[in-house]
Amino acid sequence: MKILFVTYGLPYPPDSGARMHDFHLIRRVSREARVLVCSLAPTARDRSLAAEMEPYCEVVEVHEEPPRTVWRHLTDLVRGVWAGRPLAVHPYYFPRLAARIRDIILRHDVDLVQIEHSFLAGYRDAVPPGHRCRSI
Repeated sequence: MKILFVTYGLPYPPDSGARMHDFHLIRRVSREARVLVCSLAPTARDRSLAAEMEPYCEVVEVHEEPPRTVWRHLTDLVRGVWAGRPLAVHPYYFPRLAARIRDIILRHDVDLVQIEHSFLAGYRDAVPPGHRCRSI
């Protein structure tokens, strides 16, 4: 079984509540399944630590949050509302990351997408329609 974890911030180092939860969950699941990680990172620091997750993961991708202008923020907000996404999801949803998640699902034939953190729920739509992949 292949499981893709979508996280906010790389789960390494496990030095805070969310990181500890995500890191230990991934570490334990990797004993029974093949694990892939796609993280939305608030800082460049996470990208430099991606190799620390490799003992547990087949794929580790870290995508930095792109900067937003006020105009970009407003247009993205309107698009998010139009698409039916909750306002709490808006600041964390990036179409390029959704496309990348979709690509990972298709390229690696992922069985399950585990989306950590409710504010990343918008990425559930990255699962291609009709694909056998399930999401949590």
